[in-house]
Amino acid sequence: QKFKNKLKEKIKKMVIHVANIDKFSNALNLIWGALRNYKYKFAFTLALGFLAGLFGGIGIGALIPLFAILTNNKTVEIDFITKTIQSFFSIIHVEYNIFFILVFIIAVFIVKALITYFTFYFTQKLHTGYEKRLRTELFEATIKADWPYLLEQKIGYLETVLIQDISGSAGVLTGLNALIVTSTSIIMYALVAINISPTITLITFGVGLIIFFLLKPLFYKSRKISVEMSEISKRATNHISEHTIGA
Repeated sequence: QKFKNKLKEKIKKMVIHVANIDKFSNALNLIWGALRNYKYKFAFTLALGFLAGLFGGIGIGALIPLFAILTNNKTVEIDFITKTIQSFFSIIHVEYNIFFILVFIIAVFIVKALITYFTFYFTQKLHTGYEKRLRTELFEATIKADWPYLLEQKIGYLETVLIQDISGSAGVLTGLNALIVTSTSIIMYALVAINISPTITLITFGVGLIIFFLLKPLFYKSRKISVEMSEISKRATNHISEHTIGA
């Protein structure tokens, strides 16, 4: 009996694992289907997002040699970021001093701000273009649908899909871009942090992972509530629409 119970538990875990893989695969297919007509534009916005994170990290990293010079730190020569910036200044034949380091930092953050602005602009343009196209196609399909099919549908559901759900699906594109920007920034800041103190950085990452796993049930609950909110919204819209039409 114990063996059977253990076997059932293992099979259950395997089924859940496979189901999660299927969900992930379906999500990737849906995202690819959404991006198929915008792949070049999306790739461009991702590249801009990556550059924004990269320049942000470079700007933060440039503070290390600045503080090293200001404090007359003897460890400047063994610092990787400082050596890289020194090499860059040597290549462009610019004197390595406080003034030019400050100019470099300001220039990097100005470029980062401009890239961030254009990233936001093109992301919003992509978002609205996708939303407009999908809403137009679904609306035309609804208008041209057979009458028996329409009779089976609830008015509020169709309205919610056309207005709210499409906006939510378009938001996935914005979310993916934001994920790339955030991930790039985290990687760059992590490199800077490791360069300053590897031990403290690793301890911080360890604490962060522990907190993530502790909060994981809340993420699942939040996703479940989001699905429930969507269903309630559809029912509410349907209730209002039918009563208004009835009146």
